[in-house]
Amino acid sequence: MYRKLNEFSELYDPSSIELDNAVLLPLEGLCKTMFKLEEKMLQHWNNTQPFTILQPYIVALRKAKWLPYHRWQWWSCFWCAASHLLKEKEIDLENLLTGLNFNTPEYVSWLVTRLKQEAGSQPSVSAKLDYLSCKIINYKLLPGRAAAFIPASAKIKHVLIAALKRECKLLQLMPAANISARAHTEISKLNTGLSVPQLALFIRLMIDAKIINETNQSALLKNIAAVICTSRTASVSSESLRINYYTPNGTAKNIVKDHLLNMISLLRSY
Repeated sequence: MYRKLNEFSELYDPSSIELDNAVLLPLEGLCKTMFKLEEKMLQHWNNTQPFTILQPYIVALRKAKWLPYHRWQWWSCFWCAASHLLKEKEIDLENLLTGLNFNTPEYVSWLVTRLKQEAGSQPSVSAKLDYLSCKIINYKLLPGRAAAFIPASAKIKHVLIAALKRECKLLQLMPAANISARAHTEISKLNTGLSVPQLALFIRLMIDAKIINETNQSALLKNIAAVICTSRTASVSSESLRINYYTPNGTAKNIVKDHLLNMISLLRSY
């Protein structure tokens, strides 16, 4: 029934978040190895709200003498999935917790609040509805086979879909006069030749270099997304900006590097 701990990251298939008895980690080993995994998670997810919500549960796990069977299943799956993501240098903890149905009240409340804020930051009612519709589709496609962290509570995808549909209905009931007035108050946006991944990387560089003194990255990214447009899109999603902020890709790094070298060359010519 059990296998060695170092085999689990190879056995785990990230395309299918599903549990069976063959991948249960020995309980004692799970609690001990979670400490090492937590150290790696701190390097990537320490400043993120999902990790702030998750960490007290990790601390409780490390101190646990026993676990209910469903919770043992859930932590075994999380250990395998998180180990794989960290090995591949993918750091989207939110997607992992949502996919694994980490349906604690704190996490679900944070997700619903953040989605409403993201929708509210969109520049127009039509953009809000487009955003909410895309999110509803995404959550409907979310795998629902993983054992829930709290089996007696509703699944995350069901809670979020219901909340998003309520927001859509409220927007659709808004009087036309309010929609027209809102359109007249929209601010003009700053057009950039950067793509969203490149823009996110530039923002991260300025924060890490202390050029921008801002500790709340999420709020900063939302404010920037509200006033920026690119050559490809008139409305930048703060969610897309947030994801690319934490997971810069190689192409974006190379292009940003070229921009920085060009800026250095221009600076020398001034």
